[in-house]
Amino acid sequence: MSKHHLDPLQQSKAQLENQVSELQQRIFEFEQRDAAHQDQEKIVKRLELALWATNSAIWDLNFETGEFWSSRGHQLLSGRGDDEHTEHFDFEDEDNPWSIHLHPEDRERVLQCVRDHLENEAVYDVEYRYRMSDGEYIWVRSLGQAVRAPDGTPQRMVGSNSGIDSQKRAESESARLRGAVENSSEVFALYDADLRFVFANKRYRKMYPKLTIF
Repeated sequence: MSKHHLDPLQQSKAQLENQVSELQQRIFEFEQRDAAHQDQEKIVKRLELALWATNSAIWDLNFETGEFWSSRGHQLLSGRGDDEHTEHFDFEDEDNPWSIHLHPEDRERVLQCVRDHLENEAVYDVEYRYRMSDGEYIWVRSLGQAVRAPDGTPQRMVGSNSGIDSQKRAESESARLRGAVENSSEVFALYDADLRFVFANKRYRKMYPKLTIF
């Protein structure tokens, strides 16, 4: 029997059941969306807490909006405050708040590293000197990765910075000591645990020209 032959009461009942079924489906969909939204909020909250707890120096440059987001840890590292910050940014602008703080001897090299990464997908891992508000320079290591559209166009670039002053001081001291030993008028040789030559200074090599250094 077709619906046309149902009495009005049965038709109303059928319509009501369909409406209830559609409503239940919508409620289910909304609950699913709400649960996903809550999960996303939890993830974001955990990330925010992790960044706050570790003072991670994270940054995010959005090429589509021109906005640069800097985490609390990044702000602390660069001496620009103790809270996250968002500002307009163009790394090719010589007056942007990052480029003007780069050491003059490092600036072009660092900017070219960014260009090579964006244009040729070269690895972005660079060390440079950054000028603080008191005029002193700190050594920074910066790593980043571009997020690209399907056609390869960079949409944003995210990364992290870390202070490496202590590492650079150790390298400088090591180089200074090695130079002093190398040019000393005294003979000097260094052996490893297997009694093999590891290093011999200029004076020692002159005395023993057939010496093999491992």
